[in-house]
Amino acid sequence: MGKKKKQKQARPVVTDVSAVKTSSGDYVVSRSYAETVDLLGEGPIEGVVSGEYSYIGNEGQTGYTQVQVDLYTATGIAGDNAGDDLEITSQQVQLGFLRSIYWNDVPVVDKDGYYNFQTVNVNEVKGGPIGSLPAINTSMNNYTGLTGDDVLDLTVFRSIGERLYGPEVASGADEFPTAERMAKLKSGTKIDKYSKTYTILNKECSKIQLNIKINSLFENLQAGPKTYKKSSQLSAQGSASAGYGDTKARTIEYFVYWQPVFDERFRPASSGTSTSITTKKSTFSAQGWLGPIKETVQGKVDQGYIRTTTIDLSKEDLADTAFFEGWRIRIVRTTPESLTSFLRNVSFVDSIVEVYGTQLRYPYSAMMYSQFDARSFSRIPGRNYDTRLLKVKVPNNYDPDTKTYGRSGSTLTNGESAEAGSGRTGSTNWRISPAAGSTARKTKLLQTKIQCRTMTNSFWDGGFKTELSLGNGNFEESPDEIFIKEWTDNPAWCFYDILTNKRYGLGEYIKEEDIDKWSLYEIGQYCDVLVPDGYGGIEPRFTFNYIITSREEAFKVINDLASAFRGMAYFA
Repeated sequence: MGKKKKQKQARPVVTDVSAVKTSSGDYVVSRSYAETVDLLGEGPIEGVVSGEYSYIGNEGQTGYTQVQVDLYTATGIAGDNAGDDLEITSQQVQLGFLRSIYWNDVPVVDKDGYYNFQTVNVNEVKGGPIGSLPAINTSMNNYTGLTGDDVLDLTVFRSIGERLYGPEVASGADEFPTAERMAKLKSGTKIDKYSKTYTILNKECSKIQLNIKINSLFENLQAGPKTYKKSSQLSAQGSASAGYGDTKARTIEYFVYWQPVFDERFRPASSGTSTSITTKKSTFSAQGWLGPIKETVQGKVDQGYIRTTTIDLSKEDLADTAFFEGWRIRIVRTTPESLTSFLRNVSFVDSIVEVYGTQLRYPYSAMMYSQFDARSFSRIPGRNYDTRLLKVKVPNNYDPDTKTYGRSGSTLTNGESAEAGSGRTGSTNWRISPAAGSTARKTKLLQTKIQCRTMTNSFWDGGFKTELSLGNGNFEESPDEIFIKEWTDNPAWCFYDILTNKRYGLGEYIKEEDIDKWSLYEIGQYCDVLVPDGYGGIEPRFTFNYIITSREEAFKVINDLASAFRGMAYFA
């Protein structure tokens, strides 16, 4: 009998990996990160709330006898959730403020210390007098390659979302591209016919970031073998390595050009036919373009991929050049558009980001820098913060945490504890201890401040807290006392601050000696008397939590503040 002939087998369909090949040969997927900068208000501020406060006191008493803070914690570095049996670390407490930050009304960290959003980085700036350069939080993971020394550039984001088309190709009966016939440009068509040009009227722009989005990039092959006889035919170089039904990676190429923009209306007349503009470094033709930067996106894209091209303009140094107005960029796609539904190579100009080279420190500005994975939201989320805002001057015998008053000149030194009935306030330290009934490995920690009640013989010398009055060891007289500001919701001292502050208040027009601070001291004590809250507990008689968001007449503002303690301001 003759040898049995081997039957053909159905060839398995091959699908390329969904990724984009980089110039180094690695395969990557697109991941976008969003950065937001929020101005919280005038600084310096106390900061984002990092614990839950509980108070102990008696009705009719001025101030509390004890204050406890259940410290918020976050489980380790962002996204690296530690187990409940691990000891609390300083880093977990340091990141506890994330529980008071809400994105779309959802806290970044829940009550158990676990992250509701992964891959986040949040940095708080409390608004000191010298400000600070915007940077990431080094206590948290960073996912964009930045370090703590890198400054977050000031940027302006322009959303575009326009389709980027390739050139037209011939589609006649004898010209339609096939597996054996290459595509050719349509007769009389220029390759840059559908190029996109954008003008950026920004003289201070040091870089331009162009984001091109590839919605889909792949081809379903409709040609090639459907069967095979030998397994060797399926190898990389085999005759059946690619065939009918395969989904293969494809390529899109485009070029980016740029040129400076000058105001032609005011350019001085030139001799001859030259239309060039000469600067200290270069000569620019009115028709010429710089570049190009060639970008090649090779791979299989199913759910969107964004390629960022950065154009460095800082070396041109044209900001002070006469008649210079900004820059113009042009994007030319050289890969033709698909003529069938089997090849998908759709591209868009997603956005343009203008990057300023100026580094700003934002003095007296409380700010919040956030960086997060853009996949977590369909748009930039709403952001809310539970904060203790502006700090103000307070009397040197006043403790704003316990709302108690002592005797001036009898403040505590660092490390000294208050004894019940001593009548002293000032620099009483917080004591940290595990919560009642917890073990050393329980993830709950309390800060406790035990403070005496306000004494009937409390004495105030009329001074406010300074570095000299807090027992820091420096008792030399100084003509320029540095006041120690603290956060308080006592309306009397908030009112005093708006009257005396020379930066945002009326300090330029009202002298401190013209203000009856002794009456305000009595009002402040009246505000701090504990009264029933209507729910079985106690609360201070008057507190003040107010945000000034618009410009108003000064007299109206101070009357609004005075109404918080049933007061009234008037001309005398």
